[in-house]
Amino acid sequence: MPQSRARDGPARRPDRRPAAAADRAADRSVLAPPPRLAGLAWPGAAPGARRRVLGPGRARGRRAEGAHRRARREELAAFEAALAALLLLSAGKVLLPQIRFVVDGLVEADWRRWLTGHIVGQYLARRTYYEIGLRGDLDAPDQRIAESIAPFIELVIQIAQWVVGVASRLAAAFVVLVALDERFLLAVPLLGFAQLAAAYGVAPLLIRRHVAWQTAEGALRGDLMRIRDCAEEIAFYGGEAAEGRTVLARTGEAAARHFRQERAGALVSLGVDGAFTLAWTLLPYLLLGERVAAGAMSYGALAQAAAVTVMMRDVVQTLALILSSLGTLATRVVRLAPLQERFDALGREPDDRPRIAAARYGDALRIEALSLSTPDGARQLVRDLDVALQAGDSLVVVGETGIGKSSLLRAVAGLWTRGGGRVVLPASGAILFLPQRPYLTRETLRAQLLYPGSADPGDAALLAILDAVRLPQLGALGLAAVRDWPQVLSGGEQQRLAFARVLVARPVLVFLDEATSARDAPTERHLYDLLGRSGATYVIVAHRPALVAHHARVLTLLAGGRWTLETVAPRMILADRAGAAT
Repeated sequence: MPQSRARDGPARRPDRRPAAAADRAADRSVLAPPPRLAGLAWPGAAPGARRRVLGPGRARGRRAEGAHRRARREELAAFEAALAALLLLSAGKVLLPQIRFVVDGLVEADWRRWLTGHIVGQYLARRTYYEIGLRGDLDAPDQRIAESIAPFIELVIQIAQWVVGVASRLAAAFVVLVALDERFLLAVPLLGFAQLAAAYGVAPLLIRRHVAWQTAEGALRGDLMRIRDCAEEIAFYGGEAAEGRTVLARTGEAAARHFRQERAGALVSLGVDGAFTLAWTLLPYLLLGERVAAGAMSYGALAQAAAVTVMMRDVVQTLALILSSLGTLATRVVRLAPLQERFDALGREPDDRPRIAAARYGDALRIEALSLSTPDGARQLVRDLDVALQAGDSLVVVGETGIGKSSLLRAVAGLWTRGGGRVVLPASGAILFLPQRPYLTRETLRAQLLYPGSADPGDAALLAILDAVRLPQLGALGLAAVRDWPQVLSGGEQQRLAFARVLVARPVLVFLDEATSARDAPTERHLYDLLGRSGATYVIVAHRPALVAHHARVLTLLAGGRWTLETVAPRMILADRAGAAT
């Protein structure tokens, strides 16, 4: 008996090996496969292998292990999905600001192209640019267009972005503050409106300072442009010292106005912004300090209120920045608005005042009962002028200096319209005006010859025309050459290059306002001989008596609007042209 053996001697560990062996045998007997399955092997097993049937413990372990593996696979899939989402969010955080910058750049570029095209289109339409220059009461229109459009657009886009950011932050911060204490519902708007009112109150001062600075900068820029455009004249006069004093005075004025603007901005920042920054910092402690001291609110809630109050301060400061930016925006509008007002005023200008009518029909030039006054109406230049030119005719206009010879060409061109009568131009064909001061662009030599829009006759024809006007040295540069032509060419060369445009365009009617004044007499005779052989009808304004021989008629303008029209003897014209040919 086991008990008696325990009493007889020290307890020994029972030998369980036979029992374990018996259990394994029982398992094999109980779990032995049925006879119909005894000969089956596992799929893919070696030949002769028998399928082994697992016991209940091992089957449960395998099932637990499979469930564990499935759980790990699900966890791994969830981790991979979370990692992919994190990567996408990180990429979005990096890419979205860049995409926003690109979109902002595209919007800004398209908007600038449209607005510049709109303003420049009105500036050039109906010769508005000429009217503005003629009246002289609007300074630096070029600067207004070039330097105000881009900052205006940038500032509008920036303000729109600020407004969107302010709206989102304002809603979140206000909800948190009201949840902490309802008194924030009254205190936050009052303090915010007080700060905005203060910013609005100082905005006019900053605007005035900015406008004054911009005006001084424009005057300085105008002086520097004048030195550039009149460099030779200033050099001949030796006016460097005088110009230096003027530029330094303009620079000092611009610097002083800029300093006043910066000083006003610093005082506003120190006084207004500093005071309200202190008020926003103290606000949560004033409203919640008593509750924290009484234990009714934790320090964590107070810290949260302080943080959200700082956010509200930033929101209100952004709103104040928007107000100040609106002031800066107003300065841009102030620079652009007079241009638009002038465009609108010229478009609405009444037509009830006496005006010179213009028409295009027939094949000749006719001036019928023309009366011309200066644009301000203070002086009458011509009264009841009648001139008729047939195809191929020529007319020279002479008279004392300042009598109105160039003004008559302005009336024919439609630039000056104050007066009465009618100007009839040929119905078809090009009409070309050559002013005394040639206009040359900073483009290729080919572009100079084809200006303003003549058809290109080809390289050989253009080079031959340059030779005809005695400018072979320009042809040697090549038609694609680009130079600062007004600076590298003399006055006579510029006039000959402008005269070459007549031979390129082959107009039916040409007007020349002392367009040969910088040429020697032989070259002048040669050019007018080329013009006469072209078959064009031409009218010139001249001072030299020798030019009378090149024209069939002479129109002499006299004081008080009087005039005389004479015919030149044909033999004088033929003799002069024969002399030019020899």
